[in-house]
Amino acid sequence: DCLGNLFKWWHSDKKQAKYYYMNTKKFGWKDVKKSKNPYQAFMYTFGPPGWSHDGSTLTVRQMQRKLKEKKQLQQLEVLQEV
Repeated sequence: DCLGNLFKWWHSDKKQAKYYYMNTKKFGWKDVKKSKNPYQAFMYTFGPPGWSHDGSTLTVRQMQRKLKEKKQLQQLEVLQEV
């Protein structure tokens, strides 16, 4: 059972890596081509998913942080109602 779970984790991780690579290869190249300097090109290629030079999009960590804050606010509202 432990080996089965390990295989499932490895297989799903492999699929996610392939998906990320394919999307970066197809769509990320446009961002790299429009970058204005080598730093931006580097960050579009190797930076966190969602990174943009002008901050117009959120990274995954920023989205997770916002979701966590939203859940905490909802919990506080429920506690205040009781």
